[in-house]
Amino acid sequence: MNIRFAVVAAATALVALPSWGADLQVAPGTTFSISGFFGVGLKQSSLSNTVRAGVKDELRLDDNTSRLFFSGSSKIADGYNVVFQVGSRFTTDVRPTDSGVGSITAGQITGWADDDTWAGVATPYGRLIFGKNSFYWSDTIGLPHLAGALDAPGEGYRVWDANGLTTFNILNQTPTLTKTNILVNSYVLGITRSRNVLRYDSPNFSGFDFALALSKNPVGDELKYPGYATPDATKSYSRAYNEGLTTYARARYNKNGIVLHASFLDQKIMGGTYSAALYNGALDTKAYRLGGGYKLPFGLKLGLVYDHTELANGISGTGISASTAWDPILKTGAAATVIMAPGSITAGDAKRDAFEVTASYPVGDHTFHATYGKAGNVSSIADSGATQINLVWDYALTKRTFVGLVYTNLKNGSNGHYAPFLAGSNFGPSAPNPISATATPTNSFNGENWSQLGINVQFWF
Repeated sequence: MNIRFAVVAAATALVALPSWGADLQVAPGTTFSISGFFGVGLKQSSLSNTVRAGVKDELRLDDNTSRLFFSGSSKIADGYNVVFQVGSRFTTDVRPTDSGVGSITAGQITGWADDDTWAGVATPYGRLIFGKNSFYWSDTIGLPHLAGALDAPGEGYRVWDANGLTTFNILNQTPTLTKTNILVNSYVLGITRSRNVLRYDSPNFSGFDFALALSKNPVGDELKYPGYATPDATKSYSRAYNEGLTTYARARYNKNGIVLHASFLDQKIMGGTYSAALYNGALDTKAYRLGGGYKLPFGLKLGLVYDHTELANGISGTGISASTAWDPILKTGAAATVIMAPGSITAGDAKRDAFEVTASYPVGDHTFHATYGKAGNVSSIADSGATQINLVWDYALTKRTFVGLVYTNLKNGSNGHYAPFLAGSNFGPSAPNPISATATPTNSFNGENWSQLGINVQFWF
């Protein structure tokens, strides 16, 4: 039986993952299973090149985030089954009412059925499901240590660190420039489970398979656009229901040590509103991701992933906003606009190219990983890219329990605004949040650098 996992860190990540445990037969032709994982890390992180006073280092225990999955299958006829999955996230370090990241409570990033949760029909011709589902932002992350069929060209560590994944911090981020000249980072699909999804997964054809998905509104309900900023309550910038549609397509190949991947995303949020004070229009997304990897006979695996993303109306400002030193205790400081040379920034779509190179090598129960990621400039904004290096060692305590060290170093260009996903208080939440002189900055400033060393444990059950 197959189940779908959203695997990762502090609020997400995922792949189609076969169950490693035996199914419990609860009736003739009907099976039920419980599975999941615990992921916890002790992390030391620090900032450099920052103007923020009193914000530099921190040591914390972090849940990456742990998951619990209930799944089942009921036979209709030979080869045909009704299938379902209920995925829930929980944290071992805080209670649901505690603060999670910044002002976000833990209950907002965990909860019953808040992971990939769906129902549908599996047939010899493929599987059709509907519900909450992860796609695109999770592409190219692999778990080959749990099942060879889950190999992928991107990151495939056996211990996870939500904040340190290059996929999250480089491939899934595209900074935008608001009308108030503030550069902020955005996320492809918000790095979360998409709602209202109808998805088809093909059978495996000798190592090749494909998937198609569509949704009228993957990031919210049918009434509003909960995107970058607070929706306009007057709905004067609303898009009609039939004008929105998100489509997704993915093809991959995995056989004989070769892994290939291609995916495409086109997202227009239906019923959308946006802040006219910040942008010229809704931040519709178009993106594609390509990847390839090869495992050499002696065990060394190499991979390359490339991502191109465009956010419509993502360049609305004429300069870059910097800030004087901000004191988070006294709440003093001011935002100051630094205007670049006339004509150096052209209003329009925010576009950027990014890639990551991965390598891993097993030695007995040990595996060593290295990842390098780089994001190019955003459209016409000079020095707005970033680089990231990950060095990881992990060790198998049992077949499904791993411990290891994860070192991450994220470095922004002078106008770069890439941030670690769900970092602690020293970097603030990485969800876009414009900075002003009258509000406490909860996000990073341009040009800040971040590093982290974590001792992490991952236990699958």
